[in-house]
Amino acid sequence: EACNPGEFSCTDGSDCVTTSWLCDGWQDCDDSSDEVQANCDGKIKRERERE
Repeated sequence: EACNPGEFSCTDGSDCVTTSWLCDGWQDCDDSSDEVQANCDGKIKRERERE
């Protein structure tokens, strides 16, 4: 299943996460691909607050 615009497809295809969650210090994908250095391009955003 394809992700919607503004979403990142986890490498293992397990989920789609909003691009604002990429490189935020939280592993949102089961395979942690939203936090992988290659996907982050060396940019780590300030951690978002969990509700």
